[in-house]
Amino acid sequence: MDKTIFVKYYCANYKILENKVIESFDYVSMDPDNYATFSVNYILLLLSICSEIDFVSGEYCKLISSDYGNVGGIIQKIELIISKQPNLHNKRIDTKAPFEKQSFVPFAKLEKDNSSWWSDYNKIKHNRTGKDNNGRYNYKKANLKNVLHAIASLYILLFLIGKEFGYENMPPLDSRLFEDYII
Repeated sequence: MDKTIFVKYYCANYKILENKVIESFDYVSMDPDNYATFSVNYILLLLSICSEIDFVSGEYCKLISSDYGNVGGIIQKIELIISKQPNLHNKRIDTKAPFEKQSFVPFAKLEKDNSSWWSDYNKIKHNRTGKDNNGRYNYKKANLKNVLHAIASLYILLFLIGKEFGYENMPPLDSRLFEDYII
């Protein structure tokens, strides 16, 4: 991947997905009280965003490791990314005005906790009508909270790839949802 392809396809895909998330706020306000709200639209968004995360993380692995093959699943990809970005688990991104300020640290539990947004995504992808131990359908995990964590994760990965290409901030992403910095 080169810088032009990065901006033309990866950043463009992000903007489309982010716009769809923002459009959902017309019906479900981005508020912690609504985090458990689930919908068919959130199923589609979560599947799309997480698919993009899987692909983008693989592309990032190719950028940072000359001997990258097919590392495997997301956990292995994230571990390779952590070798370049050891603080990935602590990376925080904040929403910006006009949205109420909320912070996300989406990689905090990704590899070690079965209750992460990625684990929920896999339950939706592979067994949507299955039930968890509490008798709750997996499709109900396609909720606002998981969608927000997923889009925040994609933003962070693209931000880090942008840094590899020499961007000091991320004008190619031009996010309407997130601040153009990561803490």
